[in-house]
Amino acid sequence: MNMRNKILVVDDIEMNRAMLMKIFSNDYTVLSAENGQEAMDILQRNDVDVVLLDLSMPVMDGYDVISAMKADQKLASVPIVVTTGAVDKSERRAFDLGADDFITKPYDPYIVKKRVENLIQKYVLQIENLKQAVGQAEQLNKAKSAFLSRMSHDLRSPINSVISIATLLKDYDHTPEKVDELSEKIEESSKYLLGVINDILNISAIENQKVVITRSPFDFRRQIEGIAAMFYGQCKEKRIQFDLNLTNFTEEYLFGDPMRLKEILINLISNAIKFTPAGGRVVVRVSQISRVASMLKLRFEVIDTGEGIAEDRMDRIFEAFTQENSATAQKHGGSGLGLSIVKNITELMGGQVYVQSVKGEGSNFTVELPFTVAKEMPEISSDRLKSVRALIIDDDKETQEYGLKVMSKMGITCDIADSGESALKIMQKAFDQSHGYDICFIDWRMPGMSGIDITRAIRTTFDDDTVIVVASAYDMEEITKEAKMAGANVVVPKPMFQSTVFDLLMNITGGSYHSDENGDAKDYHFDGKRVLVAEDNTLNAQVIMELLGMVGFKSERANDGKEVYDMFEKSPVGAYDAILMDIQMPIMNGHEASKKIRACRHPQAKSIPIIAVTANAFTEDVKASRAAGMNEHLAKPIDTDRLYKVMDELVGQTK
Repeated sequence: MNMRNKILVVDDIEMNRAMLMKIFSNDYTVLSAENGQEAMDILQRNDVDVVLLDLSMPVMDGYDVISAMKADQKLASVPIVVTTGAVDKSERRAFDLGADDFITKPYDPYIVKKRVENLIQKYVLQIENLKQAVGQAEQLNKAKSAFLSRMSHDLRSPINSVISIATLLKDYDHTPEKVDELSEKIEESSKYLLGVINDILNISAIENQKVVITRSPFDFRRQIEGIAAMFYGQCKEKRIQFDLNLTNFTEEYLFGDPMRLKEILINLISNAIKFTPAGGRVVVRVSQISRVASMLKLRFEVIDTGEGIAEDRMDRIFEAFTQENSATAQKHGGSGLGLSIVKNITELMGGQVYVQSVKGEGSNFTVELPFTVAKEMPEISSDRLKSVRALIIDDDKETQEYGLKVMSKMGITCDIADSGESALKIMQKAFDQSHGYDICFIDWRMPGMSGIDITRAIRTTFDDDTVIVVASAYDMEEITKEAKMAGANVVVPKPMFQSTVFDLLMNITGGSYHSDENGDAKDYHFDGKRVLVAEDNTLNAQVIMELLGMVGFKSERANDGKEVYDMFEKSPVGAYDAILMDIQMPIMNGHEASKKIRACRHPQAKSIPIIAVTANAFTEDVKASRAAGMNEHLAKPIDTDRLYKVMDELVGQTK
């Protein structure tokens, strides 16, 4: 045993002391005392690892020694083994005072030694843990001090900017351009301040165990599309390539905490953009890695080509108040709390977070989270699409693979082209063999020929029957006009979820582009009639409004249930002849909106036709629409002839 460990033997009988000293003398430094007072003097002068203490002694007995040791901060944690020949209530009293073990005389040398060794090991481990905890506390205090110093600077700088710019604004009140410029700077400083404050509040809530993880159903597609839209603009300004890819993805309606998921992804993506220089790349990859019954596990990877993390800092990267080094904090700013927040929230959600990084080359942060499927995706019948031939034109391999899987699941024959040049060759070959493509999905941004260039080339070289869908990761409003002028039929956001592709194809093949299969639109005349279309999906709204326009309707769009109610309630009498109402919408769903419309004071509230247009097509769904005050229920994909017949019955054609 380690000779540095010291044992104090306390007994008023010399023979007992000698026996115990003989048991331990070979492996330990053994001190002895013949009464309690002498024992306390020795304990004050020496660092003792365990005390073997007799209870019945003159001057100061064992009970008094235990009480005195426990009252002394220095001695309170030293283990005490009571040694006595008494077999009455002395054991209970000794334990109540704080003794750690109890050995009765006569002694079995092996048992005595083993029990003392166990106590010493436990004591030494406690001391080491305490030292480690003290070291960690000191390190954390240093980190917090550095954090507070950095925060003082990071908070004062934007506050100073806001105050200074506000003062400057007074001198430029007649120069609108300068006012706009200064106002933008105030907004930027304010947003930075808000971010720092939110981080501090978040880590405070985590440390005080006040973070609550909720569980509710949510539309995962909308969640991801919203996050993508949030960061595309930032990356464009910084000249960073940003891609958000789906792999092996089947479910879109999940049960979990969407707010916390968003918080995790925003922190990771913001960090990736912050540490990636202009000309770099940030990739967000979302994949479904397992499904057992209704339980689903998703993996989120945020990969960048930024500065990376030094190997010796990897084990501390998720600690609160920590950034890689002072130079990093000075260069990039920030609270140093984001990754700690990510780790804590991920673990509270039952997930895990990992990081791989090479200094100077970039990082890959991976989060795996469990969810429950809230609503099954509808079974896709391939019968209607089996004759459709599609061409995906995209240089990204993951997008190609995902697109092939989606098309295959819907029974569509699909080919791949990784550039505009190869796409035109593939299309020419198919055209020469008299089996051209019905639809082309074209990435907006590609090396060589851009999506616009490819669209123009297709329209110039081939006939107009091919439907061209341009998929863009950037601002939809910015490119839609240019894409349409080049000849695109539809512009949709990336990433393209399975449901987006399916709805698009079903609407196109069942609507305006193949009207010969769905009745003759020219037989209907609704010129001058006005329809209010409530639809939160932009693509669906475009298709519906186009179908209405083909027979003379003029239409306006509302993006959600509350907006359609507000537009109708404030409209003059006769402004609308009918309302087409989607059911699944944010803020207020179609049923709620219909009930509010029927109950409002508008003169047409009880009479205006309200038609449900929804993917929910079961009998109970139709009953729910009727119960909400709707006149008809049309199921998606839209049957054009059915739509026109219903509008004829409820609205009437123009004479």
